[in-house]
Amino acid sequence: MSGPEDRRQIIDMMDEARGENLTEEQRAERGWVQGRMNDELLAEFEAGTGVIVAEDTTNGRVAAFCVTSRPQVGDPGARGALVGYMESAHPDARWAMYGPVVIDPDYQGRGLMRRLLTRMADVLTGYDLGAAFVDTGNSRSMQVHRHYPFTEDGTYEFEGREIMVFTFSPAAFARDIRAS
Repeated sequence: MSGPEDRRQIIDMMDEARGENLTEEQRAERGWVQGRMNDELLAEFEAGTGVIVAEDTTNGRVAAFCVTSRPQVGDPGARGALVGYMESAHPDARWAMYGPVVIDPDYQGRGLMRRLLTRMADVLTGYDLGAAFVDTGNSRSMQVHRHYPFTEDGTYEFEGREIMVFTFSPAAFARDIRAS
């Protein structure tokens, strides 16, 4: 799990992963993350369900990370919109969110996504549901989520964009991803 020593690298990776210097087409192909990260928000995530980190032990570099959190009513932006969706679609569920996930391009293709998702499911096992939101225009992220055992739960609109909600039972997800 991440700590203060990882924050600068995570924030820098998050900034780069937004793909703000790319065209819409390039972003869709490569994938991107939404939102901004700062020390305060990252510390909040770390104090909650946590931020999973894959570190290159040869150089101490953060190779990838996966945020887990328990969004609350009143959270800003897309997280707050997800809360509204989940309260309507799953009013009795105890749920947590996962994402964003960022893998440094130098480390892509090495199985880090599967390892992060397996650890994420273990972290969230005490919840009825896990949920993630993906802009449907983010072709790469949609493809990744459809590859793993997530359920396309439904969509909502946020800032004029269609958002897909992916849900999963953390305990079943952990079992299924290990079996695949």
